[in-house]
Formats: sequence, structure tokens, C-alpha cells
Amino acid sequence: MARGCRGLVLQPEPAAKKSNWRQKHEEFVRTIRAARGVQAAMDRGEPLPPPPPPSINPGPPISFSL
Repeated sequence: MARGCRGLVLQPEPAAKKSNWRQKHEEFVRTIRAARGVQAAMDRGEPLPPPPPPSINPGPPISFSL
């Protein structure tokens, strides 16, 4: 019988979550720019610009139960 580690099962390391900070940052910058455009239009009395497109991944829906 060969000597060694019997019964030892190696577990694969869990894959690290991919960071999406750059995408979140770009979304944040777009939102701030859109808000500044709305504020400038309101100050000048012009019609409001169209809203920015929705984010790529808004996340899970949030429900509040009372």
C-alpha cells in the first residue's frame, strides 16, 4: 500500500468576484453630468433634457414590506 494522504480532498479555491468599480464609476459620472444639465436647464427656464439611459445592471429589485 502506498503511503500518502488518504481521505484528503482538495477543494478548489473559489473564484474571486470580478470587480466592476470602473463601470459603477462611469455610471456615477454620467448621472452627475445629467443632473448638472437638468439644473442648468431649470436655471435658464428651458425644457428639461431627456433622462439618461438606465444603468446596465440595476441590481436586484428592492421590496419593502410594512
